Amino acid sequence: MVTHLKHSEINKLKWDGCISSSICPLPYGLSWYLDVVSPGWEALVLDDYKAVMPLPFRTKYGVNYIFTPPFVQQLGVFGAANADVDDFIKAIPSKFKYIDTNLNEGNVTDGISNNNILLYLNNTFHALYAGFADNTKRNIKKAERAGFIFQELISATEVISLFKANKGKDVAMDIAAYVLLEKLVEEAKQQNACTVWGVANATGTIVAGAVFISSFGRHVFLFSGNNADARQAGAMHFLIAEYIKQHAGTNTLLDFEGSNNASLARFYLSFGGYMVKYPKLKINRLPFPLNKLKA
Repeated sequence: MVTHLKHSEINKLKWDGCISSSICPLPYGLSWYLDVVSPGWEALVLDDYKAVMPLPFRTKYGVNYIFTPPFVQQLGVFGAANADVDDFIKAIPSKFKYIDTNLNEGNVTDGISNNNILLYLNNTFHALYAGFADNTKRNIKKAERAGFIFQELISATEVISLFKANKGKDVAMDIAAYVLLEKLVEEAKQQNACTVWGVANATGTIVAGAVFISSFGRHVFLFSGNNADARQAGAMHFLIAEYIKQHAGTNTLLDFEGSNNASLARFYLSFGGYMVKYPKLKINRLPFPLNKLKA
């Protein structure tokens, strides 16, 4: 039986055990991750944590709605292979009047799907490099000629600053999201689940950086930033290639976190990965006429 639990009723030890043993374990589903991105999240639980579904929610104008929190790509149902996703969807409490969230790649259901790109790293770097697109190889060599230097353990603040000063000018992202990201990185470091890598130019200035969340043999390319010089000289190609090199030959995968954007998808696919789908769940229970505004 699928039961709805309020936040205080969730056994987080059993919860994380269920996520870990799931057919599709993802860091986003872990209790510590959800505590950061959606404090007070609720849940659906099958029997004694045989399968679970997090319910991150907000309340606006007195209306409770389920959403996909920032820095979360996939949620949905985690746990046993025979868990019925539709049973969980039907069990979402009626108090949630609007649901707009992403399920995960292990969930099978009808409707709209999103794109993600994965690259398995269980081969030598030589073999993985052979799968890179020619343009990606050219950009890596361009970065090497520019004298870029790979650096580990840089500050997430540096990556955020690069993003804000460059791409952030064109992407709507409020201050609260940046604060949340820093908090998430700090907690992930406490969980030994995060690294922040960068690329410095010949003078030692960080020109590109990326945040990776690692759990269950999956390295999630969570967030990145670079400046104009870095983009021109292929610094991000160089950074990702170095990350692949240092994790080559391991039984892990690199999760690029998308994308539905054709240009970004081409960039990620240029490292030899492949596309997978994960479903989107959208349910409108709002009363008339609000239901027409959120069609």
